[in-house]
Amino acid sequence: METGRGLTRRQLLSLVPLTALAGSLASCARSATAPSVRTMLEQEHFVIAHRGSGDNWTEHTLHAYRQAAAHGAIAVELSVHRTSDGVFVCHHDANLERLTGEDRPIAQTSIAELQGMRNDARRWLGPATPLRPIPRLESVMAELAGRCVLFIEDKTGAHAAQLLEELERWPQAKNATVWKQNSTAAGRELAAERGYSTWGYFAPDTIELAGTLAKDFDLLGVHDSASDEQVAALVATGKPVICWEIHTRWQREHFAALGVRGMMCSNLLYVAPGQDRTSAPRSDDFVAGRRAAGDLPDALSWSAQPVFRPELAAVELSAERKNSYTLGSLHVPAESLGSVSCQLRWPTLSGANPIAGLAFAVPSDKPYRAFEDSQRTGYHLQLSASGELSLWCCTGSGMRRLFEVQGAPLPEGQWVELEVHRNEEGLALRRDGEHIGSLALSEPLNTEYVSLLSLIPERVPVQFRRVAIRPYG
Repeated sequence: METGRGLTRRQLLSLVPLTALAGSLASCARSATAPSVRTMLEQEHFVIAHRGSGDNWTEHTLHAYRQAAAHGAIAVELSVHRTSDGVFVCHHDANLERLTGEDRPIAQTSIAELQGMRNDARRWLGPATPLRPIPRLESVMAELAGRCVLFIEDKTGAHAAQLLEELERWPQAKNATVWKQNSTAAGRELAAERGYSTWGYFAPDTIELAGTLAKDFDLLGVHDSASDEQVAALVATGKPVICWEIHTRWQREHFAALGVRGMMCSNLLYVAPGQDRTSAPRSDDFVAGRRAAGDLPDALSWSAQPVFRPELAAVELSAERKNSYTLGSLHVPAESLGSVSCQLRWPTLSGANPIAGLAFAVPSDKPYRAFEDSQRTGYHLQLSASGELSLWCCTGSGMRRLFEVQGAPLPEGQWVELEVHRNEEGLALRRDGEHIGSLALSEPLNTEYVSLLSLIPERVPVQFRRVAIRPYG
């Protein structure tokens, strides 16, 4: 069914939470007065930059916090630790290893030693990502206090009194500061006594305690892994609920529809209001050696991130498991698909017959999971190293093969170009520019979302480059 301006009912409904969220950032950008917890909560929906938006910039660095504020975040989340000589710094992990390579606790490291270290997010964001220093809390407060609402957590839970004393140096920021903590941690009473708003978050291992502990906090937090029923129970308390971690647009829309008001977002440049663009790049930017906003692996862990090969203008998907990589950066809503293409190759084969491909016309930026029950819609083109090419359609009842042809085997290390082209009759398939088959298709296809696929890796990595989308007409 279509309603005004040619939007389907699904597309129109999906804009409801987005419209409300857009008001949050727009009002923040226009406001002549400093934001506060009160003005934040006056918004129906609001966005908090999780770790300073770690999908876009190196997490918990002054650079990330500055960028989040500059791009309109009404609030920024800070994790705080205390050094061996009593200085508060912003960092998520108690141990420095993940980001600096130094296997040592912050609590056993002096501020002088920390100043010689750098946060390295290249495994997550790409090799072109600069290394960044670990910031002191006082430097962050001096720059952001009064500019954004700050969600501040004593990450170990051992220094609540000292951290609250430190925050008293910025009394003008008290009405724009939220005391953040695990729902079972210490510190809430001290923070409340000093006049701070409190946010208690319920992690997967504490969500069952929500019925008992929710009454103790001003705002409530729920992890994105919580069931709809668990989210609904928190929303039913009538207190503002904030969900973390929001990385994708489907998460944003899903949790807003459940009544969640705050999105603690790791991907501000892609998920936040105003980022659902009416135009987008037509091709990948792998040559930059840095992940574009909206491009995400199917598993949100550093080990799952594809390897960038900027010297090849390519990315390389893992050889160890079936995986996919969603190119949200190329998404344009409600645009009719003309063609989608890519080049792929296996740099080594050693007798293996891996299968890889490209998903397209997928209506959501959820990870595309071919041949799994959770995948309900979309198309994908897959190619084996032995030369078998097939086109598949995913429907509510499972995967359906629409086309199959046997072509020449791929030599090791040779690039092959695949293209799906829309014409008046349906879809035309091309390999290396040569027409290899057609398929009648009556319904139009939108560009929607595109994903790179490693379907059967057989311990062989697959590389992709020159991914491109063109509109119809």
